Amino acid sequence: MQALRLLFVVTAVPFMRIVEGAQVCGLRTAQGRTFVRNGQDTTNTTEIPWNVIVYDMKVKTGPTQICGGSLIKTDYFISAAHCFYINNKFLRNVTDFSAVVGGLYSAWNATEDTRQHVQLKQIYVHSFTGPLKLFSNDIALVLLSTHVSINVNVLPICLDWGQRLPPLPSGTLGLVAGFGGYRDMQYDVLKYTTLPFLDHHDCEKNTSLNLQMYTTVADKFCVGVNNGSAVGPGDSGGGIAFETEGKWFLRGVVSLGAYNKVENSFFTNVAHHVSWISDIAKEVVVPNLDAKCLRCICEAASGCNTTYGCALGFCGPFYMSRVYWRDGGKPVLPEDDPIRAGAYEDCGRNYTCSAVTVTNYMSKYGQDCNGDGHTNCDDYAMIHFNGGNACYQPMGDTNFSARYELCRADTLSLPPRTYHSLINSSTGMASADTSASVLQCGCSASYVFAAVIVSMWGAARRPHYMHRASILAATSF
Repeated sequence: MQALRLLFVVTAVPFMRIVEGAQVCGLRTAQGRTFVRNGQDTTNTTEIPWNVIVYDMKVKTGPTQICGGSLIKTDYFISAAHCFYINNKFLRNVTDFSAVVGGLYSAWNATEDTRQHVQLKQIYVHSFTGPLKLFSNDIALVLLSTHVSINVNVLPICLDWGQRLPPLPSGTLGLVAGFGGYRDMQYDVLKYTTLPFLDHHDCEKNTSLNLQMYTTVADKFCVGVNNGSAVGPGDSGGGIAFETEGKWFLRGVVSLGAYNKVENSFFTNVAHHVSWISDIAKEVVVPNLDAKCLRCICEAASGCNTTYGCALGFCGPFYMSRVYWRDGGKPVLPEDDPIRAGAYEDCGRNYTCSAVTVTNYMSKYGQDCNGDGHTNCDDYAMIHFNGGNACYQPMGDTNFSARYELCRADTLSLPPRTYHSLINSSTGMASADTSASVLQCGCSASYVFAAVIVSMWGAARRPHYMHRASILAATSF
């Protein structure tokens, strides 16, 4: 990594009380101390409670601090992509790394009451290609294996999810933390400083020729030097935070700069990647849409055939069109990119990824479609069948509705509807006063039964989710 050094001068802030487990962000929770080059070290982690220490667990001499990060949720942090690569080419195994929150010391075995060790579960990167594209997209979103405990020493930083923060004026000071020093020298104790954001003009004017090329990278911004302080080796992945209305927001991630002198450095602009981060990390909660309901929609769509591929413009067990996927936020598999050809198909064939798409779609279009005064799985099935803008239309006697009814009674444990016969003699469709044995059997048995009667059903109206690609206009990513 091309990197810089970190030395420090900071200002004091008021003490703030944080209730254990409170869902707050971006608060510095204790009074600050002042640091100078080769001076005193911080005595608590409340100055930068969102700081994450990243360790390489495969170093022969033992676990070694290599990068920093910023906690954005109790189970996610943001760092630099290059921290997790071999020679900026190959993404390493997630088990090669571990993390610490609430820590002051870089040593893996440091004894601190505030320290929480946590394993990494998944590393998400966003089309990172290293020096081939001048370290653009040098950002990683890391999912932890468990939620960390929130207290005065461990607290997430705020993220501008809605992209409402104003642009930063050149010279605005931001807060940076790390263990970096000069060349290969690093500090043992966490330090921090304030560094100025530089706009494009000021950056070009004050950046050496060998770093000028990075001023052209769309998702980078420039950070200057303050009283001889700058970021350094070991600080990669750490965040720069700027205060707005009493809260600190993550605006950039340490990416690269000069190795052996103090000068401007370059940070990945988080604002360029918020949509991508949100697709992965921001929870979507849809009332009454749980795993059982998703399963019933899946059963209705295809018998939840997880081996189904893509045909005629529709993919996977939810029989999902490309436009439906776009409306659902374009989720992708880990380490994939929504702009990659085939990303939609790979997501559609994967139950988990397509279920996320359905959840996002229902979050966007969820409503009381059948007019019963509630929004529940019946409505979500109608939305999936008819589309969000026409969900009030009945599903009728279709394969979709028949499979959904079987699952509704079986999996959702809802009262069976009033059925008059299993197969309507006049239409050949399943209308079903299903027997007690059918309603009480397990889901898989129900769908073995359903598969038998599917062949007896006549031609059925193709559900709306099968037609969306031809009806709705495509949207650009």
